[in-house]
Amino acid sequence: MKLFSSYRSRVLEDLAHLLQSGEAPSIHRLEAALGKNVVAALGPELDELRAQGWTCQQIAQLAFVLVNDRKERERLWSWVVSGPMQDGVPTRDTGVVYRSLVQEAQEEILLTSYALYRGRELLEPLYKRILEVPGLRIRMILDISRPYRDTTASDVIIRRFTSEFVTKHWPWTPLPEVWYDPRALDLDPVRKAVLHAKCVIVDRQVALVTSANLTHAAQEKNIEAGVLVRDPEKAGSLQDFFESLIKHGVLEMLK
Repeated sequence: MKLFSSYRSRVLEDLAHLLQSGEAPSIHRLEAALGKNVVAALGPELDELRAQGWTCQQIAQLAFVLVNDRKERERLWSWVVSGPMQDGVPTRDTGVVYRSLVQEAQEEILLTSYALYRGRELLEPLYKRILEVPGLRIRMILDISRPYRDTTASDVIIRRFTSEFVTKHWPWTPLPEVWYDPRALDLDPVRKAVLHAKCVIVDRQVALVTSANLTHAAQEKNIEAGVLVRDPEKAGSLQDFFESLIKHGVLEMLK
């Protein structure tokens, strides 16, 4: 039995407060504070600890330790799940998380997306952050794909994308670095590949990996799922992956 693993943190905190005085609370007091169903399920676990010689104060301390451990893990990583709200199911709007990450940036932001639509509104927080933090480095890795059965020369498609980017998506200066995978323009379907990753990495400290593209539908209303990781080692290793693609010439810079 993994003690107390199935109970919400609020239940464990309430239990700890009841036990920390050192006196065993009555069943009625437990039920009043935690609910009859919780107490019925919790009883065998408390009995097991008491049989092992644990005091009420020790059990309270155990509950507090478990709660603090959960909070620390939640600080390090959390789900970012967007979609129609459901009772009892917490969601974090992807767009809200994205904008909050931009506001955290002090040195650099690396952003990747497969799709970009109505980018001006979505990228404006990045531009404003550059004004607030001079020298902030912005790198975007975006997909520039050849439309199905389109045989237009690759350089024409790239120029078309560049023109659209500076008029519709980023009409400000300075321009960010924009990188792309040239394989997405290959006429040979065997060699063709696309950049499908959707990530935001800030200062090599925190990373959002998500199914959500840089589109309003994905950021605001689609059902999307991702994970937010506040771990410099993990965030840095993810950034190293993209930087290695740049270093070894897999990605090319938009000019």
